[in-house]
Amino acid sequence: MLGVILATLLTSSLGCVSVEEAHERAKAAAVGNYCQCTDTCHGKPSNYAGYRCDCSGLVSYAWKLGKPGLVTSEMPAYCDKVGWDDLRTGDAILNPAEHVEFFQMWIDKKAGIFHTSACHDVAEGCNTKRQHKSYFEANFYPCRPKANVVCRSENETPANATVRNVHPATYIAKLWKEAASAGFNGAQVTNCHDAVAVALAESGGGCQAKNVNSGGSIDRGLWQINNYWHKEVSDSCAYDCHCNAKAAYKISNKGADWHQWATFTSGAYKSHLEVAIKACKEELVEEVLV
Repeated sequence: MLGVILATLLTSSLGCVSVEEAHERAKAAAVGNYCQCTDTCHGKPSNYAGYRCDCSGLVSYAWKLGKPGLVTSEMPAYCDKVGWDDLRTGDAILNPAEHVEFFQMWIDKKAGIFHTSACHDVAEGCNTKRQHKSYFEANFYPCRPKANVVCRSENETPANATVRNVHPATYIAKLWKEAASAGFNGAQVTNCHDAVAVALAESGGGCQAKNVNSGGSIDRGLWQINNYWHKEVSDSCAYDCHCNAKAAYKISNKGADWHQWATFTSGAYKSHLEVAIKACKEELVEEVLV
């Protein structure tokens, strides 16, 4: 009962946040360091706008709950369990005893692929990345923030409706074409389909995607540009979609040489070629994803 009372006091004083604002706040907070509540943060920033830099701190910031944020075990007082098929932007994916992530959007609902924003551990930090439902199903459940936490519009599209969304490949193709033409003396757009397929295989289309390798180097952004091998590409550039595209265009010799990308050398990119070819031909303006 005390938890319910505290939840009511916290949310009523701050007011509910819109789905759109929660979405943007989660993305903004999901770039940077991770700090466990009980440690000294190893000299790294211990908070983001007054909220802890850990998983429940990020969701608390997105939902505009009280500072410095809840701990994961307190999250159930602020949200209600829903089914996986009803998962929508603004919801949480929760295991109260372990971890919580902010659900951003479905990439391919039938395939169970989506984007979340979260703080993971000290090594990986906080990021927005592509995830698969199978990773969460056994121990997590979707949790929808209560109406006094996140305000949902009556006109919001149901999660199980057929919605037409811009496919990530379309946006990536656009970025690649801009990189080929801007600042490169009007160079002809080359190898667009390979570029798009590699980006999809590397990051799932996530501009804030981050992967920490076993040796400690970090693959960053849309084309997962490594911070050790390409120190000339700053973090601010790597996590900016347009700048990342320009860097990938240069590193790949205008799309002619992808040997530095593991998903190309392994052939993993090939599974994305069909959709990439359509995107580059501008035949994939919209795609039914859900």
